[in-house]
Amino acid sequence: MPLVPSVTDNLQKRYPEAPRHEIEAALEEADWHGGKAESILMKSDADWRKQQILRELKERIAYIKRDRKELKERLATEFDYEVTGALCEDLARVSSGQGETEEERLRAELKFLAASRNELHALVSKLYEERYPPDPNVCRMLGTVNGRSDFELKSGLCWSKDGQLEVLKGGH
Repeated sequence: MPLVPSVTDNLQKRYPEAPRHEIEAALEEADWHGGKAESILMKSDADWRKQQILRELKERIAYIKRDRKELKERLATEFDYEVTGALCEDLARVSSGQGETEEERLRAELKFLAASRNELHALVSKLYEERYPPDPNVCRMLGTVNGRSDFELKSGLCWSKDGQLEVLKGGH
């Protein structure tokens, strides 16, 4: 058939992610009809995209699980704070059972785990702030200016009671 290479090439241009052997297999299955072969490729392309979405969701879930584990370890080692994981893991299993499709179940699990990770992160931040409270009277500067690192307040700015910006002189 003289038209096969051009039909194959045309489909290859339309579906560059599809390997040539898959295009040729689709053409054979469609009795060398380009339109039918394209619908076969569209179905396989949709399946590939669906699988890609599922792979990405699974990767994100694995990443968040590792992140949660690291946060729990940090809480235990730095702050002597133990997070009981049995209930949380049970809730993660329940949330991953919600939804009719695998994608819906993975999205539900991802949402739950992300919220749990965010709570752990907020707890780490809270405990860190409690342990190392910021000094409200300190203005921090990184590095030195012209070789100096010892500075004294000569003037500053503050808001006055009437809402105007006021210049402070001499450390007031």
